[in-house]
Amino acid sequence: MFRRILRRLPMNNIYLSSAAGAVVKVNAVNITAFPAHQVEALIRRTGNEKAARFVFEEDRFRSLAGELLARTMIAETLGVSQADLVFTRNRYGKPFLLQPTSTLEFNISHAGTWVVAAVSTQAIGIDVERTAPIDPELARRFFSGEEYQLIRNQPSEEQTIAKFYEIWTYKESYIKAVGKGLSIPLDSFTTVVNGELIQQLSAGERDWYFTPLCWDNGYYATVCSTLPICGCTVETLDIEVLVETFLS
Repeated sequence: MFRRILRRLPMNNIYLSSAAGAVVKVNAVNITAFPAHQVEALIRRTGNEKAARFVFEEDRFRSLAGELLARTMIAETLGVSQADLVFTRNRYGKPFLLQPTSTLEFNISHAGTWVVAAVSTQAIGIDVERTAPIDPELARRFFSGEEYQLIRNQPSEEQTIAKFYEIWTYKESYIKAVGKGLSIPLDSFTTVVNGELIQQLSAGERDWYFTPLCWDNGYYATVCSTLPICGCTVETLDIEVLVETFLS
């Protein structure tokens, strides 16, 4: 569930604990109250040139909010200053921490007014989507046959839309966890077996586990990780406090 945070909480309050000992933590921020007057200062401080190139204000907000979430979570997990963090991307475009040297991985996603970030000691991917009316035939084009049939078999339009986005976040979170982007075709693997969504996907030499997140009304989100996660709480941070703390 979501709990509103008006002051920063210790990061050990937002771990998703795994039975195998690994941990994942997820934070979310709503950009509705993003302090627009601080955008230029944030771009200068973070060096986020991508945010500067966006035409629409909300896209700049999402890009900067995602970076602030990741920076805050990583710095507090490692016990270092945010100024010490250096990021780069792999050849598929997935961001990762270059300095300081660490096995920590992170992933960011956004949709609508929500931005989410996940940090873990294992390969991790997260995806959030805001629901909207869709043409179910999109699933025929991009999903596996099993996934398409599950969507088509839903008894109502509302349930059809819900199942489409549930499957979409499963698939996107897996692709993001693997870190190879859309070089992995969406229809090259399935998240549905025997008419039901699976919680574990065996691909290559690894097993991947899906954890759906309790989300705001009208949103679906899923974390994909290399170990199962037991218990799941998403903590929300206040965007104004996040910005103020970063710039102070």
